[in-house]
Amino acid sequence: MDAELEANIQQALPSALKMALYAANKQYHELLKYTIEGVDSLCNNAAFLKDLEDQEHLQQLDETAKDFAVLETQLRRYKAQLKSLEPLVESGRLEQSKIDKLLKSALAKPRVNASKHDFYKKFCDRAGVVPVVSWFVFCGVVADANVMHVSSHHASEQQRSQAVAAADQDEEDDEEEYVVE
Repeated sequence: MDAELEANIQQALPSALKMALYAANKQYHELLKYTIEGVDSLCNNAAFLKDLEDQEHLQQLDETAKDFAVLETQLRRYKAQLKSLEPLVESGRLEQSKIDKLLKSALAKPRVNASKHDFYKKFCDRAGVVPVVSWFVFCGVVADANVMHVSSHHASEQQRSQAVAAADQDEEDDEEEYVVE
């Protein structure tokens, strides 16, 4: 009886895993949709608060925008993991160790450079804010390339674009890092 039950389970497992994978992909698309809607709403609120010059609430929205950047990065990672499972599910070779690895990886929180993330860039554009982490400009007067911090309220548009361009060039090779906490 136990052998027959085990055989039935093994026979039904591939189709059950396919259904679970389909549901997980659908879940990913729903989460991404709501995340994008959240970012759009956040950006609309940022533009409104910018017009009111409400710095306190803009700072809170700035932190939320960074959280959306982390969330989208996690969703992208989740989608990549689901995609890597598809051939294993199709072939019926998905092992418990692979599922355990996926779950552990899903719990990892990425360290994201928000200033390079499209969601955060969109927020900054709508809020009229220049990302602080990109606000380092090389001083052209001093030969040893001293770095001077530029305040977002006093910087010219040219300084802002130079700072962003320099930061983007320096960070092109950055990889996302995941840490399990």
